[in-house]
Amino acid sequence: MTRTHSGFLNLWPRTTLCALLLASAPLSLAAAESEDGFRMKFVVEQAHGDMLAKGRYLRAIALLDNAHDADTFSARTNLCVARAMSGQLRQAQYPCRRAIELAEAQLRDAPPGSQHQAYAALGDAYNNRGVLNVLLGNEDDAQKDLIAAVSLPVMCHCAAGNLARLRGAAEETVAAR
Repeated sequence: MTRTHSGFLNLWPRTTLCALLLASAPLSLAAAESEDGFRMKFVVEQAHGDMLAKGRYLRAIALLDNAHDADTFSARTNLCVARAMSGQLRQAQYPCRRAIELAEAQLRDAPPGSQHQAYAALGDAYNNRGVLNVLLGNEDDAQKDLIAAVSLPVMCHCAAGNLARLRGAAEETVAAR
């Protein structure tokens, strides 16, 4: 893990991609990964996820900014990831927050017994905002979001890995002092 002079993590998002399929969700999801291994989830089959899978974040942003269905969970999730992975961290805050709001609405509207996908979406949204907070240097907020993601009935395994990485990095920073 790289560090700056002040001991903060250098998490500039140079990306590699790794595909992760969720067996429990009807949508294929993938993860964009920062240089230091923090993963954000995006929807492959909708909202220009194909562009994200190819690492074409700026193109995806242009398409999503002009989309007629821009206020959907898939669109907000993918815009959150595209902006974060392209280094547009401040501009990623609204779509990340909005993805959580849309996932919470999806959960409220889901009939009892069929909330699995809604919980998975909410976990992914909290995970993404948690990673964005890591990239912004807001480690306390990041930890809260990642804990929220892993505390749901359908645990976001990606968030569990991110939380472990964040806690490990925090321990290394304390030990280095």
